[in-house]
Amino acid sequence: MTSSDSQKERWRLAQLYGQMSEGELEKLAEDAGSLSETAKSALKFEITKRGLQVQLREQVPTERPQFSKAVVLRSYLALPDALLAKTILDSAGIECFLADQNIIRLDWFL
Repeated sequence: MTSSDSQKERWRLAQLYGQMSEGELEKLAEDAGSLSETAKSALKFEITKRGLQVQLREQVPTERPQFSKAVVLRSYLALPDALLAKTILDSAGIECFLADQNIIRLDWFL
């Protein structure tokens, strides 16, 4: 992000945070870990400007469970159907992969 883009974003966020109520700012500060550095900076400025006694809370990343075994959910005859299912799983945050995807692209009769 260039300097002018960063300044524009900071100004946009300052306007947005300036329109929020104190309760909304407090809720936002509780989930500060999900904000960009520019957003955190603008939020800190708005909190300080209003004289609020709110601290930004960085959430500690929780460790994801480790699974030791891959599970076959379904087999597909056509690659487009498999790619659609993979896209749906990915959008739901489920880690997945297609086995033999590249081989099938090379030779559909396999």
